[in-house]
Amino acid sequence: LREDVRVQPILTVGDDLVPPDSTVVPFAFYPAPDGLGIRKVKPGVAEVYVNHELSDRPGFGGARVSRLALNTSTLGVLAADYLIDGTEGYWYFCAAGLVGPSEGFLSPTFLTNEESVQGFRAGVVVAIDVRDGTVTNLPWLGHFSHEATEIVPVASGRLVAVMTEDG
Repeated sequence: LREDVRVQPILTVGDDLVPPDSTVVPFAFYPAPDGLGIRKVKPGVAEVYVNHELSDRPGFGGARVSRLALNTSTLGVLAADYLIDGTEGYWYFCAAGLVGPSEGFLSPTFLTNEESVQGFRAGVVVAIDVRDGTVTNLPWLGHFSHEATEIVPVASGRLVAVMTEDG
């Protein structure tokens, strides 16, 4: 890195965020963070989306997607929750990314890839509308060990999904 660039940790695996309301369960940042997306939601606040590459293990549940609201000035975590909480039957979310209108999507959408074909969902690409948390499986993109999915607008006005397979 250049001398003027500094790295500052914000959150690490095993960290708990305890809300002021003691009746609310603390948010735990689970192991195996993998794919990321980020967007500015208003001045001074960005949301970071993180998938976790977990199988259905006792004590952890399955793959999940965390949403973190960050103060862009202090880098403090303002809030955190799960868009997918590990009970839905997904295994091993791998690479991910955030797409939106510039890639032909109607709303900001976090695309995450299920790397395992062993689980209940059998290797599917998942689209999450980050505005309202709606989760949509995209089985027409195939059931295989998805590593990554990139959306590329092409000259004809169409979209091309470029996908890679793990293994």
